[in-house]
Amino acid sequence: MNSTKKTARIVGILFLLVFITHILGTNIIETLTYAPDYLTSIAVNKSMWVTALLIMFVCCAGIIGIAIAIFPILRKYNLGVALAYLAFRMVESILFIITEIKVSSLLTLSEQYNKANTTLDPVFQVLGTTLQESRTWSFEIGMLFFCTAAFIFYFAFYKSKLLPRFLSIWGILGALFAFVATLFRLYEIEIPGLGIVLNLPIAANEIFLSFWLIFKGFNTTAHNKSYK
Repeated sequence: MNSTKKTARIVGILFLLVFITHILGTNIIETLTYAPDYLTSIAVNKSMWVTALLIMFVCCAGIIGIAIAIFPILRKYNLGVALAYLAFRMVESILFIITEIKVSSLLTLSEQYNKANTTLDPVFQVLGTTLQESRTWSFEIGMLFFCTAAFIFYFAFYKSKLLPRFLSIWGILGALFAFVATLFRLYEIEIPGLGIVLNLPIAANEIFLSFWLIFKGFNTTAHNKSYK
């Protein structure tokens, strides 16, 4: 029981860490990456840029940490689900790492742009746009893996009853809404405010889940049986 409670606290802290670093790192990177003057401003804000990338790498480490820490808990109920969750979170983390490696090239591009002759502006613009779009695609695909992993996570806990049913249902619906929001972005379907509305449930859920796991932990009275 003590081990399970300790695991719950670790997972809760990691969820909170991932949430904070993801929001902070992504906001800084996207503010600089998609600014109208990004080719000049990224190099000027080099320290902020590098800090944001490091924050995102901490986020990716936290994602992997969650998957590893929760694996023994999920394995007791269904090994296949535990492996699926681990796999999707690993791929999600790898995709986010690839995303940040890609976007880090914009710093070099910005530095070279600030040194180059203005006649080369069109070339830099094409390269910059290509890197922006490449970053967008890998990030959004990573989000699809995040949503799928979240669905698996909450479905597993709905079945095992290790978390309150309302929290699991909330997470399942939040994951589905976020999945739809990601598809909308991939297909470039723009409805003002809809993205925020669709992503808000899973964001609020993860904050609530973090504190629930830290202070309440898992339901240790749940039946210790595998589910099919």
